[in-house]
Amino acid sequence: MSSILAIFIKQTQDTLKNMGVLVQFIVFPVMAFIMTRFVDVGVGDMSDAFFIIIFASMFIGMTLISSSAVAIAEDREKKSLRFLMMAGVKSHHYLMGVGGVFLVFALVVGSAFVVMMGEISFIERLIMLTSMMLGAIASILFGGIIGMITKNEQSAVSLSTAAGMIMGFGPMIGMFNENIEKIFSIFYTSNFIYADFSTEGIIGHMIVILGNILVLALLFGWVYKKRGLRT
Repeated sequence: MSSILAIFIKQTQDTLKNMGVLVQFIVFPVMAFIMTRFVDVGVGDMSDAFFIIIFASMFIGMTLISSSAVAIAEDREKKSLRFLMMAGVKSHHYLMGVGGVFLVFALVVGSAFVVMMGEISFIERLIMLTSMMLGAIASILFGGIIGMITKNEQSAVSLSTAAGMIMGFGPMIGMFNENIEKIFSIFYTSNFIYADFSTEGIIGHMIVILGNILVLALLFGWVYKKRGLRT
């Protein structure tokens, strides 16, 4: 527990000093607010919460993948991860320390998206936030894997940006293309719960998200053991 707390504090300090990362956590909810308030959707069956849904998915799929990937790649590049592993820090302890920081930020931003939603009940807002937070865990794991397999921080930025754009924009494109929607239906960013609050819908979406988390967690644990001590 002490190692998790130490890593958490260190990562919090690093994140608060990095304006580039902080801006990413601010821009998506701000854009969602502006677009929802000042742009009339008024197209077909689009919901009034269209922009909230789009920017929330983009935030989870892009910001968290990129942030966690760069943070872990930086630790590897500076050799601090090597020392942590030599000190016996387990993969899940390390991930809880680093990822916990981004999860806290994600909770704040996710809550902002939930507050902006229109006529849904308090329980539905909690369900929406829960699905987003599970998605945040998946993105942190995804970013962690990228951070572990890339050679340096610069490579992590490039690869995580590409992965984030695919995961973030995929669901939006799927709204307009049935074939793309089917492809992305297996990924967590297409399964956040914004509208279908039926029991069947909730269970179906949650199974997909949890399945993504399980696969990504196993991959991260394997990559951590294989790549953590390499320079």
